Amino acid sequence: MFSYITNATMLASTSVRGLRERLTQGFGKLFELNLNGGVNEISAGAENDENVFDIAQAVAVHVYVRSMGGSRSETINYADFWGRRSAKYAACQRKVESSYSLQSRKFLFLPFAFVLR
Repeated sequence: MFSYITNATMLASTSVRGLRERLTQGFGKLFELNLNGGVNEISAGAENDENVFDIAQAVAVHVYVRSMGGSRSETINYADFWGRRSAKYAACQRKVESSYSLQSRKFLFLPFAFVLR
């Protein structure tokens, strides 16, 4: 298992496309938690959105699990959190996720609908 926290731009930035591709090749299960909370985010529901770390940048948590067979991940498990900090903490304690197939050659770690916002 490998887990880390980054700026949420890691989920779709073209500058780290190669890194995302390598992660899909090296891990069998990928879990992406987009905690949002960026002060510059413009989206429906972002008006009351709070960051979980008191910083200006949106935050994402990444958890990757390597399978014993070394299979490549074709699915990203994704959860998108908006709102108050306390609600995000509570949601992270529950299993709140959706899955989507990795279809894009850009290796986006966001569902395609989120990228088009």
